[in-house]
Parts: sequence; C-alpha cells; structure tokens
Amino acid sequence: MRQMKLEILQENLAKGLSNSSRSVSSKPQMPILANVLLSTDNGQLKLATTNLEMGITLWVGARIEKEGSFTVPAKTLNELVTGLRPGKIEMELVDGQLSLKSGKFAAKINGIPAGEWPVKEILSEDKKEEVLEVDAAELVAAINKVAFSVALDESRPVLTGVLLKIENGTATMVATDGFRLSCKSFKVSGSLEDRTIVVPAKALWEVGRIVGEVKNEQKLKIIFLPGQVRFLTGETEIFARLIEGNFPVYERIIPKETAFDVVLDKEEFLRAVKTAGIFARDSANIIKLKLSDNDLEISANAAQVGEDKGDVPVKVEGSVPVGGFSIAFNFRYLLDVLNIADSEQVKISFSGPLAPGVVKIPADPDFLHIIMPVRVQG
Repeated sequence: MRQMKLEILQENLAKGLSNSSRSVSSKPQMPILANVLLSTDNGQLKLATTNLEMGITLWVGARIEKEGSFTVPAKTLNELVTGLRPGKIEMELVDGQLSLKSGKFAAKINGIPAGEWPVKEILSEDKKEEVLEVDAAELVAAINKVAFSVALDESRPVLTGVLLKIENGTATMVATDGFRLSCKSFKVSGSLEDRTIVVPAKALWEVGRIVGEVKNEQKLKIIFLPGQVRFLTGETEIFARLIEGNFPVYERIIPKETAFDVVLDKEEFLRAVKTAGIFARDSANIIKLKLSDNDLEISANAAQVGEDKGDVPVKVEGSVPVGGFSIAFNFRYLLDVLNIADSEQVKISFSGPLAPGVVKIPADPDFLHIIMPVRVQG
C-alpha cells in the first residue's frame, strides 16, 4: 500500500525540521511524542511536533503527488535530512515506512500511523476563537525584555510563566521569580474582551526566536482558545497550554514613589558590573553600589580571591541622603537587565538600602525592571 508521495528541497525541509523539533520532549510521555507529524496540506507539507504542553506546526513548500500523513522519530529524520546535500528529496510512505531518496542516498524509517497523533490534546478547533493582532517586532522585543525574569525552579509553576494582561487595547507582559520583576507594555488590536493569562516562558522564547528569524513578517496573530493560546505568523504556528494558578499582584510590587534617580552610561556600568562579578562569584554573587557626589562606586570582595572597585560617573536626580547612599545587589540580576537594555543610558531609581531598585530604559518608557536588594552587614 502506497500513500503520501512528494518531492521537497533538502534546505527547506532541514530548516522546517530544525524549527519544529524544538518542541519535542527529550523524555516523551508516550512514543509518538518523540515523532514529527508529516502531513500533506493544500499543496504543502505540514510538520507538527508537541510535548502536550506546547507545540510547533509549520508548513513547507513541496510538490505533492499523493496525499497522506505519517509520523516518524523527529531526531532521526532531522539528522538524516541535515546530513544530505542540497537538492531534491523524494519522500514516500510505503508499507508503514517512510522512504527517502536523494541522489544515490536511500533510507527507510519506521514510524507510527498519523491516526494516533494526540492533536486533540492541544487544539480545540470547535471552540470559538478570539484573535488579537500585534506588531511582530514589538512582541519579540517584549518577550526579550521580560521572559528572562521567570523562575527556573518549578516548585511554583505559575512563576515559570509570563503574565499576559490585555486591557483597553494594551497588552502588558510581566515576569518575576520573586527576586526581580520585568514589565513591558505594547499596543494590540482586535475584538477581544479584557483578560489575563499566564503563558509558559518556554513557548514564548520559541515565538521570539522563530518570529525574529522571519524578517519580512510585520504582523502576528494571538489566538485564544479555552486553556490554550496560539501564535500565528507566516507559515508557522506555536501553541501552548496555559499555566493555572494565581500570579502575584505585580502592581503592589512596583514602588509608587522613589527618593532619587541615577542616570548612567549603560556600557560603562555594564563593564563595571562584569568586572566586579569576577570577584562576586566567590561571595554569593553580591556587589555593592555606593553613591557619593556624582560617582557610583561598584565593588566586590571575596576572601579567597581579592577585591575590586570601579567608579562610573552618574547624573543624580532627586535628593540623596546626607553622607551618601549604599546598596547591594546580585550582580547577575544587574547583568541580565543591562544586556537587554537597547539604550545608551539606563536610569535606576532608589528609595532606601533595603527597598527595591527600579531600572528604566529612557528610550523605552513602557518598560521597567525591579531588583530586590541584598541585605549585607556594614
């Protein structure tokens, strides 16, 4: 019995498999979840993978001779196709095996019938869809400026996701791990009621990576389904199961007022923090910031390594306590936010040595980042 026969370019299939394979679990709950679904669809080849928490579906141009579908191990197919020379690949389903031919190369891969694909676990096409449209570049920028603040520890699953709040035509993304918080807003369009959901950060990273590679795509659709969200751009869909739980009320964490601000050159501050971090690694990652006049001293010391001090000129706005001001932070948290700051300057607002520092990017008024300080002796 012969089903599904097509011809496809190696370079197109290799890129499609590389992208779709990123949602394949290394430890699948069932064998078919280690596979990629290959299916003919309107003159194209559809590639789909899922780990039941998120999934990637994309379409690749192909010359279809016979319609059909099948699933084969994603890793095996990806490695085979990547190793082939550029050119045409003939693919055909023959007696329960996927046959591949390219030049003098030929292989057959065992698989699982497409009828066992757990697509209903992910999509609910019978449900009413609600759609938002966003600027693709703005969404990618928001993901990059927020998602790095999620928790890596899964003891509180809701903190491994990013809050997406839709209200009055504005989307706000928020992420926190309990020690820092990132918040970014951007405009959206579409007929959708206000709502708040929590999206897995892993899915958003894939959205940002794949959409960022599609340079000519200006708009992206966000499709809301019960318990799920789907991002659609060009020939690619990324969908994720939403995280349930109570996300922290982030508005309460953002200081209403601060005592004073310091404006710094981002690159100078970044270099000083990196240098101090060499010593801070052996002292619980702690670096100290000391403000006096118009200089900010960044220092760190470790008993077994030594100590480091560096000064960065700053512009002070507001009233600094008499005698100066000192505060301590985990240097890695400072590095993370400085690395995503797409601006020549950054502004940090302070209220006290034990109050959170608020980092802002002057070129992006819709972004803010909060870092909790570290309590140190002296």
